[in-house]
Amino acid sequence: MLFDAASRPEFGDVRARLEADGPITTEVNNRTVKVVGLVEIGPSFGIDGTVITSIDNWLRLFPDRPREKSSSA
Repeated sequence: MLFDAASRPEFGDVRARLEADGPITTEVNNRTVKVVGLVEIGPSFGIDGTVITSIDNWLRLFPDRPREKSSSA
């Protein structure tokens, strides 16, 4: 996954940790994931932080979401 380096600070200094230690293993929806890089998007009113992943990984993390409703294409 890619993590939004401009997310709210409660997620910690992910940039410094990635630079010091390399990929970070964590959890999303009770599944183990690995953060391997950064993007910069920034928080919004309703979103504190963002990760980016492939559609296949998204469906593994949220299996109750049908593929046809998960794609923006």
